[in-house]
Amino acid sequence: MMVQNIEWWHSELKAYGGDHKGNLNSSLAEVNATYGISDNWNLSVDVMTGIRSMDFYRDANIHHRDENKKGMGDTRITLRHLVENTTFGPGQRIFIGGGLVLPSSNSLTENPFALGSEGKEHSHFNLSEGVVKGHAEFQYFRRSEGSIFPGGVLKVDVPLETNQYGFKPGV
Repeated sequence: MMVQNIEWWHSELKAYGGDHKGNLNSSLAEVNATYGISDNWNLSVDVMTGIRSMDFYRDANIHHRDENKKGMGDTRITLRHLVENTTFGPGQRIFIGGGLVLPSSNSLTENPFALGSEGKEHSHFNLSEGVVKGHAEFQYFRRSEGSIFPGGVLKVDVPLETNQYGFKPGV
């Protein structure tokens, strides 16, 4: 479960007067199912779900207002290989994996910057970025004699397309 609160601010937009400030709250959870294909391979499906809410501390306008987005976000499908696993006692465990991130329909459906320049109401956030992405990961853990051991996970998502609304997220 990830809970995040961002207090935001930006300077005056001439059309709306005054500084703009508010907060963006996110409460997100990932639901996971993993299937062991063999001793060294598994397939995981992770689905992000949750709610994002923005509170705007002034009168609502086309650019900002109180709004909520809730539902399902992206689905991540990962094929993971256990490269090394010391089964007993101290040792290391290494995984490599890759797959796809599939978008949900809970994404922006229009360009908010174009809508803003046309004077139309728009939103700047949702639960999905709305594009298919390639996914790669590397996991390393070093078990010691104790019950706590160090490790890390490196993940990268690379967009494979620009969505139908002209958006392509960064890496």
